Amino acid sequence: MTSAASAAVTIDFTNPSGNFGLATQKYTATGNSSLFVVATGYAMAGSKTNLYGKRQGGDEIGLGLNADTSRQHEIYRGAFVQLNVTDLFGKVSSALFHFGSDTSNEQWEVYGSNSDGQLGDALLYGINDEANHDLLGIGGWGKYTYYNFRSLGTGTGGLAGYANSKTGNVLLGNLVLTSAVPEPSTWAMMLLGLGAIGMVVRRRRTGLMVQTAQ
Repeated sequence: MTSAASAAVTIDFTNPSGNFGLATQKYTATGNSSLFVVATGYAMAGSKTNLYGKRQGGDEIGLGLNADTSRQHEIYRGAFVQLNVTDLFGKVSSALFHFGSDTSNEQWEVYGSNSDGQLGDALLYGINDEANHDLLGIGGWGKYTYYNFRSLGTGTGGLAGYANSKTGNVLLGNLVLTSAVPEPSTWAMMLLGLGAIGMVVRRRRTGLMVQTAQ
């Protein structure tokens, strides 16, 4: 009998691409419609702004904001992208994200929140890299409805330097999800395995009955 398998799927933030004229968009995992998030762009807390799906190759791929004053259509300083992740609860064992376009020492942060349109008080993670990070591992999974992603801009001299920065922007990279639920093919193999075990047991019982009768 096979064990419950897990399968990696991707939520593509570049489809739709460009400025598609919406501040809120549902993004569904490729090949698994039960896994999805809802993204909303905010120029500031409570003020929505249009999302932008950017795909220019390299690290210039991901989710940004059309209103970026640098015209690079990325998550700019003071703005943030909010992901409603509640439909992933209990369905995934990992949700990997990264930030693209982090080429000039841009600092980014992830906040947890239960208030729509609010950045939140819980700073879960902050760094300046393009490495993969697991949402389930940075804290608050199952506790927060929303994960908010923002740029602090560029700066030097620690947090004080970033606090005085006014430039710099980043892109939220596509989510790679590992499903915690067995795929249909896995269920089928498990059922076949159980059926085969049942047949073996029945045959053994029949054999024992024949031997006893003799």
